[in-house]
Amino acid sequence: VGLCGTIVFLFLLQGNIRSLGTRAVLWKNSLPLIAQNPLVGSGPETYYQQIQKTIAPQINFFERVTDIPDRSHNAFIEILITRGILGFILVLIPVIYLIAVFLRRKIKSIPGLCALFGLTAYLISVQLGFSTTSHIIYILAKIRL
Repeated sequence: VGLCGTIVFLFLLQGNIRSLGTRAVLWKNSLPLIAQNPLVGSGPETYYQQIQKTIAPQINFFERVTDIPDRSHNAFIEILITRGILGFILVLIPVIYLIAVFLRRKIKSIPGLCALFGLTAYLISVQLGFSTTSHIIYILAKIRL
């Protein structure tokens, strides 16, 4: 679905498609890397080394030949590659906890709704980029709802 959606965007934009094209190639070539170390991943900050095993020449349509990506531009894919299923579960625990809190308490306060919208925006943004605020989920968990 993600790859098909990206292809539709590429077709509709037909202008500056470099960013979306890069992501489409990276995501497609990143998926086989998950199976190499499925339980614990390849280790933090190793995406640069791992993607070189599977990167397709199509990346050169969008990036310079000398550039090797150091991020997958999708946080969940990158977590699965570098930290494995166990690391992915550890990242999801606070997210699931916060969603459960929001649903159980039926949050209607302004700070609570802001936290919910912030969490939603964060989860959407890391699907298309990479987290520069890696602790936002833990900060949101500390907010009194």
